[in-house]
Amino acid sequence: MADLGWRFYAWVIAGGLAGLAPRALRPRLARVVGNSTILETELMALMKATMGFRRRLPLAHTFTDEELGRLHTPTHVLLGERSALHDSRAVSARLRELLPTARIELVPDAGHALTTDQPELITARILDAPAHKNGATPRSGA
Repeated sequence: MADLGWRFYAWVIAGGLAGLAPRALRPRLARVVGNSTILETELMALMKATMGFRRRLPLAHTFTDEELGRLHTPTHVLLGERSALHDSRAVSARLRELLPTARIELVPDAGHALTTDQPELITARILDAPAHKNGATPRSGA
């Protein structure tokens, strides 16, 4: 697995601590740490409930260039422009080189938690996927 780097670990720790803060402070802290997931009350309750959880699943697989080059299915990749998990611009460049027919999109004002940072945009992209596959133009405003 790729080295996640200090930015990711700092983001996780800062987000975790901000999530434990009183609810009234979370909007300000979410902006400071760049993590909108701490604004989701249900997620924070789930986080607190799982504090003692121990992961038993294998680590996620990072695809090699060779594996990505063998991918021939229609692909649309959404990357949060401010992701602390990876360098979105570098990942985008790598994917554009290895998957020339894929749709690669950097989502502005979004970190790694795309669905909470830009829920309307992400929903629109998901709903437009079948139309794009069939050659239709995506809905305006998406």
